[in-house]
Amino acid sequence: MRILIVEDEFIAALDLAEIVKSFGHEVVGPVWVPQSAIDLIRSQPIDAALLDINLGTITAISIADELDARGVPYAVVTAYSPENIGVRFKDARYVSKPFRVADIKAAIKDIAASISRRG
Repeated sequence: MRILIVEDEFIAALDLAEIVKSFGHEVVGPVWVPQSAIDLIRSQPIDAALLDINLGTITAISIADELDARGVPYAVVTAYSPENIGVRFKDARYVSKPFRVADIKAAIKDIAASISRRG
């Protein structure tokens, strides 16, 4: 799978990229500038995304809307609790920060299963 990583913390973005690559997936990005994420979504084939939801000026909601418009599944990666991430993300796959390799692996596995169910 080609997985977009959107994370505004540079080191966390690089860590996520290395974890995703270790599972045999291709990383798109990582990007830490939200507009770059939107540009990539519009210009690159992307199968899935790992999306930090605390991004500053361009919100994660804008990025999630772009992903949804293209049918790209994603998991939110955040330090907020599931109860506090807002209505927009309440049904999203959730990975808490600080993230663990096992949690990232489970989120990607869940995304891959949802893709294969769609056909």
